[in-house]
Amino acid sequence: MQPRAQATRDAVLNAAAAVFERRGYAAAKITEILAEGGVSKGAAYFHFDSKEGIARAIVAEQSSWREAWVPAAGSTLQQLIDASYAFAEALRTDVIMRASIRLTLERNTFEQRHGEVDQYRQWLNIIDAHMRAADERGELSVGTDAASNQVLSSITGTQLVSEVLANRSDIVSRFHDMWIVQLPGIVRAEHRLELDLRPPAERK
Repeated sequence: MQPRAQATRDAVLNAAAAVFERRGYAAAKITEILAEGGVSKGAAYFHFDSKEGIARAIVAEQSSWREAWVPAAGSTLQQLIDASYAFAEALRTDVIMRASIRLTLERNTFEQRHGEVDQYRQWLNIIDAHMRAADERGELSVGTDAASNQVLSSITGTQLVSEVLANRSDIVSRFHDMWIVQLPGIVRAEHRLELDLRPPAERK
């Protein structure tokens, strides 16, 4: 894609993300998105066929983020912990990720065929892969399905509470507390000692 076309596409996505985050999918108007991004209707429709098309592209950014994130060295459980903090930072700093999560949760207005349920399954599959690897090393004290589902539910709930109560300003500390409470029910005591639950920024 040519730089100018890419810049236009990015402007539409960022503007739409800001509007979707602020107003939700149902209340967002394409005219508001265009005004927010300073983009003409023709330029926007060159890249997207509708408001739904823009929303689908924003939801897909979750997949792009997962593919781009590279874990540091460490055990599979440490990588999972570190990934949660990277996700928290993305939610704090990236409007597209915040809008993508909101769209994922808006099942009543943004229909399942648009991929939000698939995003949950993809997150669950990634967590499950880490849990299965940990289980093979004898690190888990519960079944992998229970561990994976509990971690996904906790991450989802924690970031939502942080959004409602603090506009996600405290999301990192809430994730830290989540891991402190969560891991004793999932990981055997001797293996918990190997894990650093602090946010990466505090380990330096």
